[in-house]
Amino acid sequence: PLERPGIFRPLDADATPVYFGGLLYAASYSGGLYALEPSNGSVRWLRKEYTGVVGIAAAPGERLILASSEGGLVCVRAKDGEMVWKVQVKRGSPGIPLVLGDKVLYTESRGGLVLRSLAFGKEVDRIEFGHGWGGVPVTHGHYGAALSNSGVLFFFEIGKGEGRRASLNSSFP
Repeated sequence: PLERPGIFRPLDADATPVYFGGLLYAASYSGGLYALEPSNGSVRWLRKEYTGVVGIAAAPGERLILASSEGGLVCVRAKDGEMVWKVQVKRGSPGIPLVLGDKVLYTESRGGLVLRSLAFGKEVDRIEFGHGWGGVPVTHGHYGAALSNSGVLFFFEIGKGEGRRASLNSSFP
């Protein structure tokens, strides 16, 4: 909801806004996903069906990846918010997505560390640790780390597995 031009004041917001392709994308937990004009805050479009959004990430191909505690992981077109694909999280809620080229990496609050294809949302690989994950995974090049809900900092490598598909290779500290 806009109280006056230039001020976006949702009742509830849990996702950090993302500036991408000339627009600012912001989410209200109960109000949906907004595309805003950065110069004056006016609403370009609003998609009320995307509720529960806790994370937004910009992705190649003019797409946005939404992490929603209500809707799972959702890929939408940045130009109009139209859904490209949607996947339900197996256990818990999705963490903030991290786009790595043509893949999306995210955590499940009570499940795995998951790598998905950006094109179709297909699961490429997963690491199960038994406790779920907290926070956002970090990566540098082909290496990364994620903190489990049990307090273990878990290290992994994003590499090519059999058949040249991406994979998560894990090791303990």
